[in-house]
Amino acid sequence: MKKKHWFNILLYASFIFLFIALYNGDYFRIPKITSYWLPFVSFVFLLGGFLLEAFAWKSLLRIKGFQLSYREAIIASGLSVFTKYIPGKIMIVVSRSVYLNKTQGFSVKDVGVISLYSQLLNLLTGCVIGLVCVQFWQLNSWFILLFLACFVSLFLVCFSPVFSVFLVFIFKRWFKKTVTIPTIRFSEFLPISYSFFLFWFSYAFGFWLLANSLKGCSLLINDSLFYPSSMVAGVLALFSPGGIGIREGFLSYFLSSLSWNSSEIISLTITTRLWFLVGEVLFFLTSLLLKLKTNAKANLAP
Repeated sequence: MKKKHWFNILLYASFIFLFIALYNGDYFRIPKITSYWLPFVSFVFLLGGFLLEAFAWKSLLRIKGFQLSYREAIIASGLSVFTKYIPGKIMIVVSRSVYLNKTQGFSVKDVGVISLYSQLLNLLTGCVIGLVCVQFWQLNSWFILLFLACFVSLFLVCFSPVFSVFLVFIFKRWFKKTVTIPTIRFSEFLPISYSFFLFWFSYAFGFWLLANSLKGCSLLINDSLFYPSSMVAGVLALFSPGGIGIREGFLSYFLSSLSWNSSEIISLTITTRLWFLVGEVLFFLTSLLLKLKTNAKANLAP
């Protein structure tokens, strides 16, 4: 089957799984909004987060020897954004690799490994931001220990060659499979680390604006730093398409620790999911527009 057909199949399948997940989760309620300019600005920061995340991925590809324009990074990320709703989460990694293989001729395996590594770094930096949240340390001790365990594990997987070799050995011994665990030196990551933190802060600030636009809801800006942690939990939940339900569960638990009542929690968690979905649609349309403009320029070229 042709390469472009594989990408198109992944793209259409992602839309199907997206609507199935949203319908099953009953995420089509519209809450009361007290200020309309706040959610408008929040969408600017949400879209900015997606664009910055694509830049972080591009930066990681660059230090690993793959030269890619920022425009192409946005297109590859945006057209693949809904593949996260396909159960298993791996398709968000595969789809970008397939696209770059089709357009740039890059190896699916090599780019796939780097894209997987990018996802791991996303999770690691999201955990770091969660640890900065003051209210986080007031949560249940078992929850904090579990979160810290995830942080340490991600750090070791990302930056410890010894730990990566150990994981390869475990997979080969127990599962009879040879796997590649991507590694990067911490000194390599430091110069581009700002790009990974920036998109999380953009998401968190957009979330803070959204929360304060809803009737009866009020959130301190420091408390919005927990939002990246809930997104990390959603990604780690491999069985949940797009993290639907898991992200909201973590967010609800955190908001309850702030003494929010159930109606406020439900209002914000459901709105946040719809807000993020609209952001994904905007990112998809942005990448599609860039793709169409790129194709138009290519057709006009002599």
